[in-house]
Amino acid sequence: MPILSCGSGARPHPRASSVIPASLAVVLMLSSCVGSAEGAEFVMRDMQADASVLPTAFDYTLTSPSANRTGSDHFDAGTGLELGGRYSIGRVGDPFGLVLGLDVSETTYSYDSQNFLFAYGVRGSIGAGWAFNDAFALTGEVGALVGRSRISLPSTSASPSLSASGSYHSYDIRVEGIYTITRRMLISCDLGYLSQTHDLTTGQGDSLTLVVKGIYVGIGMTWRFSNAPERVE
Repeated sequence: MPILSCGSGARPHPRASSVIPASLAVVLMLSSCVGSAEGAEFVMRDMQADASVLPTAFDYTLTSPSANRTGSDHFDAGTGLELGGRYSIGRVGDPFGLVLGLDVSETTYSYDSQNFLFAYGVRGSIGAGWAFNDAFALTGEVGALVGRSRISLPSTSASPSLSASGSYHSYDIRVEGIYTITRRMLISCDLGYLSQTHDLTTGQGDSLTLVVKGIYVGIGMTWRFSNAPERVE
């Protein structure tokens, strides 16, 4: 009797029966991933504090009635502190959103274990965010800062002490990863690139310009006031 006949008592091929559950598992896994992505909602109603390690290399130009000097040098260390807020705008249930930010900033550079340069200012930012799920989110932003700075150099055997003060401005771009610890408390880490320009004047009327550029990294703590999104019709 031909083996190809398919009677009521025929058994399914073992290979076919194993393929069906495997295919079903893949479909269920993909459905689960899509469902979790669609269920994530991006909302920021945050107050945050950040600490950063800043780039230390700088270029300088000293202009005086007698001569001009230019060169490059580096600080021993640079740190930045920010305290501010983030507010997102997006559709209800959307994993994406626009992010607006405002911070007060403090920057300190040290040289030979002394405070070499101190600056403070106000930073505004705009960017976008994406919620992977209820625990993880990613934001990217560009920022601009304006403020005041002062510098103090101790005297050496080759040069007298120097003090100068003036204005400074900065531009930066950063990417930040955010992890939710509790409903209200979050932690973050960021990576960015900045460019600072300090336009200073000494007590003798000489002009000193410092330009700092480079990559920086930071960590932060965030307090979230609300998870309710701003409705955009």
